[in-house]
Amino acid sequence: MASALTHYFKRLLRPCGDVAQKKVITSLIYRDFITVGLLVDQLKVCDNCQGERRPIRDNWIYIQEPDVRVGRLQVFNNWSPAMVADPSLLWLGLEYFCYQTDDLWKMSDAELIALAEEEMERVGILEKSSVRDATVIRVEKAYPRLPRGRMTANVRKGVAATPCPLRGENILPFSLEGLGIAIAIDCHCG
Repeated sequence: MASALTHYFKRLLRPCGDVAQKKVITSLIYRDFITVGLLVDQLKVCDNCQGERRPIRDNWIYIQEPDVRVGRLQVFNNWSPAMVADPSLLWLGLEYFCYQTDDLWKMSDAELIALAEEEMERVGILEKSSVRDATVIRVEKAYPRLPRGRMTANVRKGVAATPCPLRGENILPFSLEGLGIAIAIDCHCG
């Protein structure tokens, strides 16, 4: 199993001989990630709200409203009921994508929790009064990405056409960053 960042992980195994692959791997920029966990009594939204009131069944909900900073909402109960000790409560994860240099990353836990509660109330997901507990988790270098304009057609072609030195290895990447590498290993080494 491997949880190392893509560019470190690749160097640990064997050197990548292809210039295009090296260029892609060494130019990765990592986006950071904050999850604000909210334990709540109930949501204002539900599945099939006529008659029986059931919690929403989605695991991930992308938030598209331009006036909030949250990018995605997770309902941890829907991944597994065992993730919440009290089945009458809902455990939500509000996902914020940022960089360590952003004001969002520099906010205190209390400020992030207040922001999360306010944004969920603003978009009609919950009322602040329904929040019973909260926590903040920051993940540095969670998602690799290429700088804007770096993945040109020639780079894509060069990377995809070169056999991946990791292909066939018995490797199971994990972690948020590892999920990105799982796809990259299979596709283009990087």
